[in-house]
Amino acid sequence: SFAGYFTLAELSNFLDSVHTRLGPALSTQPLRIGKSASSRDILAICVGQCGRDSARAPAALYTALHHAREPMGIMALAYTLEHIVTQYAAGDTAMQALLEARQLWFIPALNPDGYARNQKQKPRGGGNQRKNDNAGGKGACTSRTYDAVGHC
Repeated sequence: SFAGYFTLAELSNFLDSVHTRLGPALSTQPLRIGKSASSRDILAICVGQCGRDSARAPAALYTALHHAREPMGIMALAYTLEHIVTQYAAGDTAMQALLEARQLWFIPALNPDGYARNQKQKPRGGGNQRKNDNAGGKGACTSRTYDAVGHC
């Protein structure tokens, strides 16, 4: 792991395990909802009433890792998902009621490029890469200096 936090590969495996444990009636397979500037997958998962007939189920969206140097965001969503799965499996009536009436969408890594760069540059943790690796275009990061106090 990356200094005690999930790597992007471990995150993907974890999302697969959530789907496996909850099953297709209560979760989607991890969905690739887009690509980062460096063509990394941006993954989402829905738990609860996520099927075609669930358009009326109220939904909530949880996102994390807007900034690459905030890995606890990934873990906070992972711990939340783990709590949902384990409590549902244990027969917790409140969790069962939640998943039978709602859609909960999770996007745990909105900035996979910066996160991967931090992991590569500082595999034991830390690093100041905050933005993505988009090196071109108006308003984009143009400096390629690593650890430039949060700049690309």
